[in-house]
Amino acid sequence: YVTITVDLKQVYQVSSIIIKFGISPRPGNWILERSTDGGMQYKPWQYFAINGDECVQKYNVQPSFYKDKSVQIRRDPTCITSFSRFKPHENAEIHMNLLKGQNTINMSLAEVFEFSTAQYIRLRLQKIIFPNDKMAMLDNSFKRKLFYSIKDILIAGRCICNGHARKCKQMSENSEPSCDCLHNTCGPRCDRCCPLYNQRPWKSGPTSCEKCQCHGHATECQYDPIVDAEKSSLDIYGTYSGGGFCINCTKHTTGTNCEVCEAGWYRPYDVRPDDPVPCLPCDCHPVGSDGNVCLPDKDTGTGLCNCLKGYGGAKCNECAPGYNGFPDCKPCACDERGTKTAPLSCDNQCDCKEHVTGDGCDKCEAGYFNLRAANPEGCEKCFCSGVSTVCTAATGLRESRIDETEGWLITDLKLSKTVFPSTDPATGQTMISTFDMPVDVDTFYWLTPSRYAGNKLSAYGSSLHFSISWVVMRGDSSGRQMIDPDVIIIVRSNNS
Repeated sequence: YVTITVDLKQVYQVSSIIIKFGISPRPGNWILERSTDGGMQYKPWQYFAINGDECVQKYNVQPSFYKDKSVQIRRDPTCITSFSRFKPHENAEIHMNLLKGQNTINMSLAEVFEFSTAQYIRLRLQKIIFPNDKMAMLDNSFKRKLFYSIKDILIAGRCICNGHARKCKQMSENSEPSCDCLHNTCGPRCDRCCPLYNQRPWKSGPTSCEKCQCHGHATECQYDPIVDAEKSSLDIYGTYSGGGFCINCTKHTTGTNCEVCEAGWYRPYDVRPDDPVPCLPCDCHPVGSDGNVCLPDKDTGTGLCNCLKGYGGAKCNECAPGYNGFPDCKPCACDERGTKTAPLSCDNQCDCKEHVTGDGCDKCEAGYFNLRAANPEGCEKCFCSGVSTVCTAATGLRESRIDETEGWLITDLKLSKTVFPSTDPATGQTMISTFDMPVDVDTFYWLTPSRYAGNKLSAYGSSLHFSISWVVMRGDSSGRQMIDPDVIIIVRSNNS
């Protein structure tokens, strides 16, 4: 047995093979095989045998008889005998075609591709031909022909370019041919999109790869199906379509399309995303700001940092009005609760609010209390029921919530009639039905338990919060909007 292996160095689509033999007859039994996985596994392309019995016994294939001068290799390997004869003794040839004729008419492109590709082509020569006529057997010269000789193997094929090239090219004498790729594709077989052309996934055939929109700040991008589904990638036509995600954005940009500035940098409003200098440094002062993050000012375009209390300026590199001592800014003598505007300098006189006094605007004037920054007048007027005009803000008070549900009654505006409410078994809330009220009562109120009454001077300046819900019965159209007060507070006079 003799095995001859031809390494094509890469996978090609083979169209024809011509084998030229030397000074001996063609082989008797032999197999033409191919491999596409680096020589790990081989598949038969064609069997050759001396006769039909050899086809069946050696290769388990029924013989096929050819009258043509060339072999048409088929998808399912056949075994032929017409090319395994002792004559001619020298310079015989076998021509084999894969893609010509009727062979591939009923095959899909994928099937044709799978059938005709090869990286290794192997000839397994398994039996020498003996002459079958007596004259030749009596001539001892035939014994000098009992060997294999091949002087040339011609293999015609083309590069596998997935429909993205018209020709192969060879960069140097020592390099293997590769596809001369079109349609923005790259790789030896044009089997991927070029680095900056992955807005949509690669496809075989004449479909071009689409360029990503990276605004000139990246040379690579990759396709991300999640980005495509979210429609968060801007294409070069100005629409959010495709899944291109820019990689390694430069010039301090980031984002799907290199469209935003990275942390610590900002883009002025009048600068486009594709500007040669798209981002400027924030340069926020590390002491006066809460981090190196800024936003462009709509009027000036300057990056404005987020300053801590007491600090100001675009970069937070100075004290805010009413503070001094940068970088350790402290409040000026003016109390910010009582001043109309913070002084530009701590040397300036404090500008007090209407009812505020003191050199530092830190006191309420007589008859007023509760100095607060939120109060435009500074302080609130005392309310002492005519007994006094002097008051101070109470201390130690706390907010309390009264949510007692027992002891409530229903009454009319004159407190002349009262009704006990019922309890909703589903919610446990106190409730009253219109049908429970006397017929001559149009407007009724909830009457609070005793806990809500009494001396409530400590609640001065506080708020009263309440909520009421009601349900309109189905088919009830007799109700009307109430125009009476929602809340009535009854005060008892105390002249003693």
